[in-house]
Amino acid sequence: MLVPTVRLALLIAGGGLILAPGLGRPALLPIAVGWNLLLLAAVLADALLLPRREQVRIARRCAAAFSLGESNRVVLEVRNHSPRALRLRLVDQTPALCAEPEELPAVLIAPGAGREVPYRLVAERRGRDRFGGVTARWRGPFGLLERQAHWPLEQAVKVYPNLRALQRYELLQRAGRLLEAGLRAARLRGAGTEFESLREYQPDDDYRRIHWGATARRRKLVSRQYEVERSQTVLLCLDVGRLMTTPIGPLTRLDHAVNAILFLAGVAMRLQDKVGLLVFAEEPLAYLPPRAGKAQLNRILESLYDLEGRYVEPDYGAALRLLGLRQRKRSLVVLFTDLVDTAASEALLTYTTALRPAHLPIFVSFRDPATEALRRRAPATVTDVYERALAAQVLGRREAALDRLRGHGIAIVDAPPEEAPAALVNRYIETKVRLLL
Repeated sequence: MLVPTVRLALLIAGGGLILAPGLGRPALLPIAVGWNLLLLAAVLADALLLPRREQVRIARRCAAAFSLGESNRVVLEVRNHSPRALRLRLVDQTPALCAEPEELPAVLIAPGAGREVPYRLVAERRGRDRFGGVTARWRGPFGLLERQAHWPLEQAVKVYPNLRALQRYELLQRAGRLLEAGLRAARLRGAGTEFESLREYQPDDDYRRIHWGATARRRKLVSRQYEVERSQTVLLCLDVGRLMTTPIGPLTRLDHAVNAILFLAGVAMRLQDKVGLLVFAEEPLAYLPPRAGKAQLNRILESLYDLEGRYVEPDYGAALRLLGLRQRKRSLVVLFTDLVDTAASEALLTYTTALRPAHLPIFVSFRDPATEALRRRAPATVTDVYERALAAQVLGRREAALDRLRGHGIAIVDAPPEEAPAALVNRYIETKVRLLL
């Protein structure tokens, strides 16, 4: 498709200014006609010399999966097979799950050359989506016409929860620098029940761990070293009801919960534990039996990446009854939900206490730093007073509900979203080290 440029419009307008006086003055008429004929010839030459669509090749290169909230790289590969240099303006039809990117700069490509045009996309929601086509425009040598062409480069993309935290954990784990990930240095050796190795006796070792046979052979005290039992079971229970749809920063509580689930699942599987998943709202929605291995982590990821919240009240009873029927072996049950008052905590308390002593429940919730800052902020106007009072009321009810759970021996992980995954893994490791499962 050929599109006239602003330059052509101005030249046509200039020809009209010349032609208008010529209508009353025959001497000027040949000048006006000549001007417009010259302009017409230039337009035709521009149209003939404009490189065709077939002389321009465009392709897109990007990952098949994006990470939620991260800057994901996309590259448009453009090649000019025409005999003329081209200055192209490109527009890529990006997925609706991503924020609108900045306008791409025009790119100048020499004859027979190629260029890469990179840009960044920030995924704002999880799910499945598609890229559309790419549209490009380039001008003729006289700048009077532009050719607009479209390449139908449809491409599927999945927006997964943010996996960068788990990848960073893996790197730090290999480097022995877990403290930088916010994880306490918790030794899994020395506190468990499975024999791991022998080592020289230390003054604080339990004398019952002395290996007398090895001591006699080496003629010095030798201790048995144990490790935490492997193949324990972790059940991750995710509420996708109404309260989990509320935002904390750019993401919802559900998004933060999904990120924390994947982080904990990845760590647990690296410690050779089995991990299962239960998703529920007004009824149980999905259940993955506990398994070990990387394939199970992929199953959990596929179950969660396009999960959406529901505007309904969660039925804790239906979910935890199903869990009790499906899972007989003692497990660490990690429940991701939110509470706003003591009435909600009563319902949760009734069913979580029923899990004990068969299972060990942990309740996970996310604090909202913005609401806490609002409660601390000194009011300057009447509106500020009301906002501060409302924030104090909401947080007071929430803290009372959590205190009620704590009072009945339910373990609580309550932290801001950026700190919650590390805090949860700390609690999980502590549970293993203390042999609570």
